[in-house]
Amino acid sequence: MPGSLDRHWRRFLARHFAIGTVVATAVFAGMVATNALGLAELAARDQNGPLALVLLWFGLWITFCSVAMGTAIMSVGPETCDPRPGPPRSLPSGMRLAPVRIRPRRR
Repeated sequence: MPGSLDRHWRRFLARHFAIGTVVATAVFAGMVATNALGLAELAARDQNGPLALVLLWFGLWITFCSVAMGTAIMSVGPETCDPRPGPPRSLPSGMRLAPVRIRPRRR
């Protein structure tokens, strides 16, 4: 059971990683293809233009992959989480919480 659960989570995150990669590449290609703000011309004229384009794609890739994977993780509800035992969810019978007044220390 734990092996299949790990495989499920890896596939789940890999799928969203791939979505982020596709979106980042599409945004990058759109920026270069439309010559947004003269980006393609600037990269073509400059000696380090290809390096600048690689760094731009890398920044977009990190951003969009993080957003896609973060959105996926935050959308997971408690019913899909790992059912392994953890800390108790409720107090044992006979115990109850009582408020405690805390007074600030004076210096």
